[in-house]
Amino acid sequence: MAGMNQADAESWGRRLNATINPCGCKEGAIALVIGLAICTALYMIHSLPVPRSMPGKLVGVTLTFAAIVGLGKAIGKRLARKKFERLVAGLLRELEDR
Repeated sequence: MAGMNQADAESWGRRLNATINPCGCKEGAIALVIGLAICTALYMIHSLPVPRSMPGKLVGVTLTFAAIVGLGKAIGKRLARKKFERLVAGLLRELEDR
């Protein structure tokens, strides 16, 4: 990057590359654990109705946790995008100050 020494340019490059294309996997896994805890607690407290058949239970559990993981990944991707935007703004400020 013009106007920066090699070490600063590499440092900014690493930080930008780390957030430019996030997968949201860590957040998806966290959401899965939290969702599992919430669903278990709700089941224990309210004795929620559960389908009687095993295939019905499997479909219900699969759809619930797929939605929870998807939501976690979406949140993770959004947070990473915001972090990337903040990094770009910081880089632009630093370049303007030089």
